[in-house]
Amino acid sequence: MAKITIVTGASRGIGRAVAKRLAADGFAAVVNYAGNAAKAQETVKEIEAAGGEAIAVQGDVANATDVKQLFEKTIKVFGQIDAMMGCALPCRGAISYKTEAVSRFISKSIST
Repeated sequence: MAKITIVTGASRGIGRAVAKRLAADGFAAVVNYAGNAAKAQETVKEIEAAGGEAIAVQGDVANATDVKQLFEKTIKVFGQIDAMMGCALPCRGAISYKTEAVSRFISKSIST
C-alpha cells in the first residue's frame, strides 16, 4: 500500500505542485482545499492521469472542526496518514493545528 499524505492548499499553486510531486513519488495524495472544489478535482484528475492515487477533501485549515474532519476522512478512506505537507496557512485568526487528531498523528510520527 502507498504511503498517504495530506497536502493542504493543494488545489493550486505550490500545494498543487507538492501534491503532484508526492503522487509521482508514490504517495497517495489527499488534496485539501478550502473553497475551490473544481480546482481540487483538476489536481486529482492530473494525479490520476499520471498513474497516481488521490482524493479531494474540503476543509479550511483555519477551522479546527474542518481540520479534524480532514484527518477523519483521510483515515476512513486510506486507513492511515503517513505525512502532511502544510501548503496553506490560516490567514485569519491563526488557530493552531493542535486538534486531538493532529496531535495524535504528530506524536505517533515522532515516536516511530
